[in-house]
Amino acid sequence: CKRERGGFQAYWTPFAQRFDVPGIKDKAAEMRGLGKALWFLDDRVACYGAPAKLTTLQALLRKWQTDVVFDDSPRKVGKHTPGTHIPIKAPDLEEMCQYPFILIASWNFAESIMARYPGYTGTWVIPEPTVRVVPGGGQST
Repeated sequence: CKRERGGFQAYWTPFAQRFDVPGIKDKAAEMRGLGKALWFLDDRVACYGAPAKLTTLQALLRKWQTDVVFDDSPRKVGKHTPGTHIPIKAPDLEEMCQYPFILIASWNFAESIMARYPGYTGTWVIPEPTVRVVPGGGQST
């Protein structure tokens, strides 16, 4: 779907190239590094939260994707993420424990999300404002 005068194509240009936002290129490189690290560690990675910023995060991570997205909102459960078509499921501790890493896309609610699932045995990954790795059980490293 490419329009003649490039109108539609402009939306698919990476954000860092369209706008000169201070630090955005560094953050994009940091996010791609995070994606590569998670991919090399284990291919079973889930995501918690399906906010609009998840789409931007996935664009920064480029080809790296998660297997599933867990979200509390009944309006989102049963649907898929835009662009990448990753299924959105209701959180279930037993299913969450099958994933060694869960990337928290709703990082502004990271503390309350981790507190809700003290039995999670894997590792939480919080990408913003700086990348943090928190072992299950709520102990920060």
